[in-house]
Amino acid sequence: MLRKWHLGPAANKADISGKIGWHTFRRTLASLFIADGVDIKTVQESLRNSTSKITLDLYAQAVTANKLAAQRKLIETIVPKTHQPMLLAPLNS
Repeated sequence: MLRKWHLGPAANKADISGKIGWHTFRRTLASLFIADGVDIKTVQESLRNSTSKITLDLYAQAVTANKLAAQRKLIETIVPKTHQPMLLAPLNS
């Protein structure tokens, strides 16, 4: 019922084609929670997982902006500052 009456219509409204399964929804929810800074225990309990390890290993995925920020920090750490301008494109915040 949830998929038929809520997830499907929301996906159509957002121009998302294809079938949205239950686990896709859970992965998206967990990833968005974590990207918004929600603590892992709250995410775990919201998804009703038995452990936070399950939440992190199965459901949470790094969000692209977070990946880019992590890569930027790595480059800033290991590449001399004189070479950084050609490697670091501005991030759209």
